[in-house]
Amino acid sequence: PSLVLFFYFIYSISSVHWPLWLIASANAASSAFFWSAFHIEFAAASSKKRSGRQIGLINIVTQSLSLVSPLIGGVMLLFYGEAGIAVLSGSISLLSAIPLIVTRDHKIKAPFRSFDLFHKFSVRRMVAFTSEGVRNFAALVIWPAYITVVGLGVIGIGSLYTIVRIVLILSSFIVGKLSDRHNPKHIVKFGTFFHSISLALRGFFETAGAFTLITSLGGFGFIAFNVPLQKMWYGAAKALGPLFVIRREFYLDFGRILLLTLALFLYGSTQSVFITCLVCFFFGAIATLLINLVE
Repeated sequence: PSLVLFFYFIYSISSVHWPLWLIASANAASSAFFWSAFHIEFAAASSKKRSGRQIGLINIVTQSLSLVSPLIGGVMLLFYGEAGIAVLSGSISLLSAIPLIVTRDHKIKAPFRSFDLFHKFSVRRMVAFTSEGVRNFAALVIWPAYITVVGLGVIGIGSLYTIVRIVLILSSFIVGKLSDRHNPKHIVKFGTFFHSISLALRGFFETAGAFTLITSLGGFGFIAFNVPLQKMWYGAAKALGPLFVIRREFYLDFGRILLLTLALFLYGSTQSVFITCLVCFFFGAIATLLINLVE
């Protein structure tokens, strides 16, 4: 319901002028409830020996759909306008709940107190998950903002998006199998190294070819560390219970807030998008390496 409400806000904002905090709250509520529940459910149901391949398969499906969805959205916008996209998005969101309704429910008890976010939780994991949030914000918010400001253009951004998604799809299955056969920590180190390099260099390029190369390297590095990393912490969540997932989500968001605060401060002080992005990429690169602290 929160996601459907978010789509409605986006669709009607030109006529109703909804406050941005209300739109953001609907999206945040949707993400918080969905991802925490998804991770708890997946951790409980996944196979310990084959979880790497299962995670890789989920990535392949989601990335494949993300390749097709812009085309479908473009056709809907052309023939049915914004209303068509809003109805389609809301309908898909509601229909996606049907499998949850008709399948067997695994009742998982998760007693929780705010104090539990900090009590008896490894400092290494706190730093690793906070760093993952910093990296996430640098790659998914600062990077798109940078290439937009540089003026890559709609076609250039679309082409870049397609190439990166293909790299992610091809890498996911291979990395998933390797994560099941080898020590996932070694693969995480390999992936974070390449992804860190790609983040550190992103602010120094301004051409479509360079963007494609550096983003493809970053995409490969992301899959190379993210799949085995997920395998590791899903295993920990299976052993330690839902509280582990809630703690991870908390520190992920804490990391995102840290980098957002830094970005706002830098832009307010320098009035320079380039300097702001460059510094954020640097911290994102450092944070990527700190993900290796995960246990």
